[in-house]
Amino acid sequence: MRNTNSPEQEPPAPAAKPSAAQLRLTQLFRHSLRQGDINPLLYLLLRHRRGDTGEPPR
Repeated sequence: MRNTNSPEQEPPAPAAKPSAAQLRLTQLFRHSLRQGDINPLLYLLLRHRRGDTGEPPR
């Protein structure tokens, strides 16, 4: 039986490598943000709405 009060945490799962499409979208977003085309608060809201798991929205 495990001691649930143990200070050691399980190692975090390795982060999935972003796909080429995700990298492209990130580049496009950053470019648009520099141009002032996208409201960063809206972007954060969208990330929050989808849970920001890195998975494509369903």
